[in-house]
Amino acid sequence: MSWIQWQGENIPTTQDAARLYCTIAAADMLGPRQKWSLKLSHEVPWPPEVPKKYRWLEHVEVDLPLLGLQLRSLEELSGLVIRSTPEWLLKVQESDDIGNLVEPALLVSHFKVSPETQEVLVNEEYLSVEWEVRFGQLDELTLSCELDAWSVLPEREFLREEPETQEELAKFAVGEPMLRLMMRVDITCVTMEMERCGDDPLPLAEKRLMEALGIGEEAWPQLEWESNITAVPEHKLLKEPGWRSKVRFWLQ
Repeated sequence: MSWIQWQGENIPTTQDAARLYCTIAAADMLGPRQKWSLKLSHEVPWPPEVPKKYRWLEHVEVDLPLLGLQLRSLEELSGLVIRSTPEWLLKVQESDDIGNLVEPALLVSHFKVSPETQEVLVNEEYLSVEWEVRFGQLDELTLSCELDAWSVLPEREFLREEPETQEELAKFAVGEPMLRLMMRVDITCVTMEMERCGDDPLPLAEKRLMEALGIGEEAWPQLEWESNITAVPEHKLLKEPGWRSKVRFWLQ
């Protein structure tokens, strides 16, 4: 179930649940080992008696691609509070594989249609770096979650030409949140990135998953080899054992 209050309006509650994903970097990679992300797709269906022109009457997608977590067990999620203060943002921001800065910004996508006119009322992307996430108690692979966000700006207004002053930074999370969420969160998938480690990386990936998060036989593994373009005239795309790979452990 998910409930959203957005810009002072209560959006109809749905049975949608958020998903929590984790990627664990290969042993030969630099930077943080774990990368956690949270994503909610809140889909309001059309009333049964109204012909639908678009897929949803209203759709709100909330994405936190970088939570800055480094856990030793899933139990550490219970009661965890993450608050994106300027000091926290500075500590967890990182660069991607090609050197671009990855900011732990909250991404909001809002799409809304008028049921009377079938016209699109809202189709906008928003961003915020003023947010707080509060997790409840872990129950197997599910936990409750609350999220508040302040100063959620349209994407076209988010980027600044000048850095914030110290006075502006001190005003973090002032007033009522523009976005409030209450949702169920399912821990869905852990992706283990593997270095070149032979023709069968599954045993090593399973060992690392147990060491990192205490997850064992309940995970269903799916092996994916990285593509290798062979040095032949047709440049055929191959996926060969022995190259780098990913093992996705599906938990539910």
